[in-house]
Amino acid sequence: MNSNQISAVLIGGILLGIWLFLALFNEHFGTEWGLWGLLGLVIAGGMYGVRLATSGLRIVLWIVLGIAMGMLVAGFFTDPEQYQILGAFATMTGAGLIALVAPTPQDLERERLGTWIVDEETREGQQA
Repeated sequence: MNSNQISAVLIGGILLGIWLFLALFNEHFGTEWGLWGLLGLVIAGGMYGVRLATSGLRIVLWIVLGIAMGMLVAGFFTDPEQYQILGAFATMTGAGLIALVAPTPQDLERERLGTWIVDEETREGQQA
């Protein structure tokens, strides 16, 4: 992991920790804060899914994620008293940062192969 990835995981963890603390231990924020935060986690899970998907599905997922994020922004600006939506923004940002630097199976395969380059057609490796 390089320093940029470590920073993304650290900031993501801080945002998730703030959301979790307020959802569990602060009576003022309550259940709605936690539920909106779960929505943010689902969106962040979609961000990780985009990294795993193939080209056609990837486009569809980006469209769906864009619509979901746009609806959150619109919901926040049309009803400013809905501060609970900030829980979704915090978890979406925090978990999204972690999801975008989390290794995919392709990354793990490249790491396992080390400096070897594998020809996809013949599955033969050669020194890089």
